[in-house]
Amino acid sequence: MSPIKLAAAAALAIAACGPYAPAEVPPPPALQPIGDAQAIEVMRAIDDAEVSMSDEVAGRLIDAVSRSYALDMAREHAQLQVQLGQVVESEPLVPAGDGVSSAIVAQATLDLADLRVVEGRALDFSYLYTQVQMHRSALALVDCGMSGHLNNAALEAFVLGTFRPALADHFARAVAITDVYAASASTPNYVEATRIASCADACDPFSPRTLPALVRRAACR
Repeated sequence: MSPIKLAAAAALAIAACGPYAPAEVPPPPALQPIGDAQAIEVMRAIDDAEVSMSDEVAGRLIDAVSRSYALDMAREHAQLQVQLGQVVESEPLVPAGDGVSSAIVAQATLDLADLRVVEGRALDFSYLYTQVQMHRSALALVDCGMSGHLNNAALEAFVLGTFRPALADHFARAVAITDVYAASASTPNYVEATRIASCADACDPFSPRTLPALVRRAACR
C-alpha cells in the first residue's frame, strides 16, 4: 500500500475511534472521614501507644529533660484516656474499632521495637523524634479525618477543645527538645518533618510529613 493510502487508512481509523481524549488522572489519595465510633478507638489507640512507649522508655533516657517529657506523656495521655472514657460513658456512643486504630497500634509496636535496641543519648533523640512523628500524625488524623465529621456534640467538644490542644502542646514540646539534638543527628528532612502536616502531606508517601506507612495505608484512599 502506498504511503498516501496508509495515511488515509490511519486517519479513517482515528476518526472511527472518536475525538482524542486525554487519560483521566486519578485524584491523589485523601484522608478518609473518621466518624464518632471510629474516632473513639483512634484516640484510644493514640493514648495507649503514648503511655506504653513513654512508660517503657523513660527509665532508659539519659537527659533529665527527655525523661521528664516521657513521664509527662505517660501521665497526660493517661489523663486523656480517663477524660475520653467519661465522655463515652455519658453519651449514647458505641466505639467501633477499624483499620486505622489497628494500624496505630501496629506502628507503635514497630517503633517501640526500634527504640529497644538504641542506647545512650541516641535513645533520647530517637524517642523524641518518634514523639514528633507520632503527635504530628495524630494531629493530621484529628484535623483531616475527625474535624467536621463528628456528630456527637460532647465528643466533638472533647476532640477539639481538649484532645487536639494536648496533641499540639505535646508536638511543640517534642520539637523544642529534639532541636537540641538535631545539630549532631544526621536525620534527613529534619526541618520539614518537624512542621505540622497539611492534609495533602498526610497521604503523600513522598512528603517528609506523611503518616507512617501502616497508618497511611489504612487511613488514606
